[in-house]
Amino acid sequence: MMASFCLSVYVSLSHCVHLQVAQLIVLVFLWEYPSEWPTFFADLLPLEGLAVMDVFLRVLTAIDECVVDRDMPRTPVRHGCMHM
Repeated sequence: MMASFCLSVYVSLSHCVHLQVAQLIVLVFLWEYPSEWPTFFADLLPLEGLAVMDVFLRVLTAIDECVVDRDMPRTPVRHGCMHM
């Protein structure tokens, strides 16, 4: 129930806020995965709907930018992830 409410709110938000939500989820991912939240990806996949797919793809993109693809030099304008 809470997930569907959150998704309905997410759909009504602007594109900029969508990016911020994805970055927030990625920060939680960085802190919690895999030691504290080993089922991170499995917990996101069962949810349904276009809004879920949108946020899931944004999260995967942000994880790629912030974690996987760190070796690639980036300019501050191109690099949109938040470093800790």
